[in-house]
Amino acid sequence: MGMLRFLRTCFLVLLLFTSASVRSQDFTFSQFALNYHVFNPASIGHIDSDVRVVATYRNQWFASGFPYQTFLASGEWKINPFPKKLKQAGVSLSLADDQVGDGQWRNTWINAGLSATKELDAAHRHHFSVGVSTAMLMRQFNAKNLVFENQFESSSFEFNPAISSGEGLEATKQTFFQVNSGIRYDFAVTDRLAFGVGASALWLYRPIEALSNFSSDGVSRMNSRVTGLFTARWKFTDDLWIDPQCFFSQQGKAREFNFGGWLVFSSHLENKGLWQTGFGLFCRLGDSMIPAIRLGNERIYGQLSYDATFSGVKNTDVDKKFIGMGGMGALEFSLVYGLNLKAKPYRTYPVPCQTF
Repeated sequence: MGMLRFLRTCFLVLLLFTSASVRSQDFTFSQFALNYHVFNPASIGHIDSDVRVVATYRNQWFASGFPYQTFLASGEWKINPFPKKLKQAGVSLSLADDQVGDGQWRNTWINAGLSATKELDAAHRHHFSVGVSTAMLMRQFNAKNLVFENQFESSSFEFNPAISSGEGLEATKQTFFQVNSGIRYDFAVTDRLAFGVGASALWLYRPIEALSNFSSDGVSRMNSRVTGLFTARWKFTDDLWIDPQCFFSQQGKAREFNFGGWLVFSSHLENKGLWQTGFGLFCRLGDSMIPAIRLGNERIYGQLSYDATFSGVKNTDVDKKFIGMGGMGALEFSLVYGLNLKAKPYRTYPVPCQTF
């Protein structure tokens, strides 16, 4: 156990101090469509209900005993302050906490955003949205939890916390401010087919982050992050539809391409309203397959997914699982609660007649 703990600590130390080119990466989710308003402020308010609250928890590489854990709680409110000029507006507030293991490396975000959506045609089929958001990122590195080689007994090589490390490293806390922007276009092709595409740029202001208190050389500038999303809904009947989805993200050298979709069945329960069951399957290109299930109704439901790693790192031996690989995968769970403050009108999309 002492050796494994030492190896884990070595990984963190190498990550932080061996290269000034190391740059932090933002958190991400496999259930990206539920949380895309965090990554693209133009998607704020693009919800079925007037108000929606989402809580998502992700536990990645948990079998290594040194997991990465991410929790996000967010709320969106769809409003319409200028009905003669806008289709709708949206506001959001989000809180995210991302940490490694027992909190040696921890990031906390507080994010607030605003979006505005304009209809582009009289038939209400084309919508264009813009959004901005700002966030405060608080980063904490707990140096007291690090283990150094000279804290191991020379005879048995067992860790002894009473032995001084002799290092001058102290706890590091930093605060950054983030500015984001995004755009989105939605098109209702028919009553049963609609799609949307969006793109965003995060960290427009790139702060300088210090990786240690050893030297001013151990700093780097935060990478900007760009994302793209495609989402659609194709209804075969009122009770059966598919939701194809695709997500792209790049921040520095970290790149993700996640695609797949949901097959959703809807059924009417006697005196209990509508019940929906969804089966999802996604693929993170070059990394994992992600099966998922959804249970609930159109306003209140839960989603569970698991990242099953198929990349080469899945065969990493046990002693190297401290890196967070070894085919550990990631378990992710979301709860969604929606609330309608007013009745929703049923809208059809007529095909406009050609004029001469």
